[in-house]
Amino acid sequence: MAFSTMLTMASELEPVKIKHSFPICDWRSVQVDYDNDVSIVDHNENRKRAFFNAQRWIKFRQEIPGIDKAVERAMTYKPTNFQVHIGDKWYVAVSERFQNVDIRRWFIGFDNITRPTTSGISLSFVQWSNLKKVVVQMDEQLPQFATILPCLHDGQFETEMCSECNPTADLFE
Repeated sequence: MAFSTMLTMASELEPVKIKHSFPICDWRSVQVDYDNDVSIVDHNENRKRAFFNAQRWIKFRQEIPGIDKAVERAMTYKPTNFQVHIGDKWYVAVSERFQNVDIRRWFIGFDNITRPTTSGISLSFVQWSNLKKVVVQMDEQLPQFATILPCLHDGQFETEMCSECNPTADLFE
């Protein structure tokens, strides 16, 4: 495909229409589109964002208490090496070394070691606290999220084949 054709195709893509926006700080917000996809966006650097489909957002929400415990440990510089899978290849990590909540896509290298990509966003502990307040606001203002269920499977095989539940599912294709 010619480069000019790719440019034309890219320019024809419609921008995502935001239905709701909730500020975390002056330059970051949580945005919800008309498909109930959620993004945490840095308005200063467009590359810095975390994307959640509705099911991933629900899984993320379920993990907030565990993330909070890791943040409490990290804030006191206690050894903290927390990482949780929230869907597809997205993970949330907390470490006392970096003093942030890192929401990022990861990949599995040729050596079978999981490594972070540049896709994602790191939140300071203050921004994390503000994000939790936004989650409460979203619960009050967006009741549609109360009806969305996380992935449910009939067995281990289905779970292993689900790319949302198993970050290595694409290796089986």
